[in-house]
Amino acid sequence: MSAKSLTRLAAYTVGLALWTSFAFISAQYAAAIVLYAFAYVVPSLGSLNESVSTTLFAALAYSLALVGAVYLPRIVGLRTSREELGVTRWPAWRDIGAFLLAIVPYILLTMLLVTVVDLIWAINTEQQQEIPFAQPVLRIEYIVAFVTLVVLAPLAEELLFRGYLLGKLQKKMHPYVAIGISALVFGAMHLPAKELQWAVAIDTFALGIVLGVLRVHTGSVWASVLLHSLKNGIAYYFLFIAPQFLGML
Repeated sequence: MSAKSLTRLAAYTVGLALWTSFAFISAQYAAAIVLYAFAYVVPSLGSLNESVSTTLFAALAYSLALVGAVYLPRIVGLRTSREELGVTRWPAWRDIGAFLLAIVPYILLTMLLVTVVDLIWAINTEQQQEIPFAQPVLRIEYIVAFVTLVVLAPLAEELLFRGYLLGKLQKKMHPYVAIGISALVFGAMHLPAKELQWAVAIDTFALGIVLGVLRVHTGSVWASVLLHSLKNGIAYYFLFIAPQFLGML
């Protein structure tokens, strides 16, 4: 590959990564503005349960991120195919088998990366990812938290990072290079918080590697959606359900 071709590929990669990140972040601000505007026009919306409001915000933000990333580039003739998004077929039994086989590699890779990084640069390995939900009290709060964390987030993030970003990158470079780049962007999007979440970003990067391998080898996003949902579902259980059982003892 010539130096000119490498330069073009690097520019394309950086541009696509920045565009995906911009769509992901800016959609959250746009969703907040839209909901504030609706609450101003319809004051009764301001009295919604906080967990319900958080779920509405998440649904809108994820929708805007996907629409922005995938459809806005069409204005300048850059289209995204269903093949690139990894949705050319419905989920199949082989997706279930693939994601089950990926659980142990994800755990081992996360442990390895966290250990290595902690040896080089001490981090808070006990750090937990910040989430926008407090401990639920009402049944509706449990339901909407589950829908947001275990359904909406995995589906939208897989379509954006393993579908859109990885789907386009792997057409320009070796699939495993594309997997690494998409996982790096995915991890970086989970780093910012009140306190930088280094352990969370490393865990998310490791998850992104395994999810990317699933995406490439199954040809769709469904196996990665299942693994992502399982990971979030386990976190949901230990954050919200387990404390209730412990409180009953």
